[in-house]
Amino acid sequence: MRGLKLAGLTLVIVFTLASILFAGETTVRLEAELVGPAIGGVEPQGDADFRAIHRADDTVRLRLSVEVEEVNYPDGTMLTVKIEGKPVGEIILEDGAGELDLDSGAGDMVPYVNKGDTVKVFFGMKKILAGVFMEED
Repeated sequence: MRGLKLAGLTLVIVFTLASILFAGETTVRLEAELVGPAIGGVEPQGDADFRAIHRADDTVRLRLSVEVEEVNYPDGTMLTVKIEGKPVGEIILEDGAGELDLDSGAGDMVPYVNKGDTVKVFFGMKKILAGVFMEED
């Protein structure tokens, strides 16, 4: 009887450990549509995507992508991306478009983004695009 209880306890421990190890990942994903006033008759647009991948080993990988297009400034123009007013990176325009990609898995400093946080894109001190992070549709 004691051997049966021990075997049963061992099975419970094995199944518990297996469920912890193979529980997989949980991903938080937020998106923002970026809009702004026309620049020289052209309306800029863009989007931002944030992902927090929570792994079973208690690590978190953060990814942030901000894309802009139809920005009526010359090639090589540098834009600053801010999340909640804090600079997180730059975009260099080419053909009116550009992208910022940050990934903590590649060693980048990526801010944790929450639902309702703002993302803004600036040319110098001038805000040209803005949006609010919401849960993906």
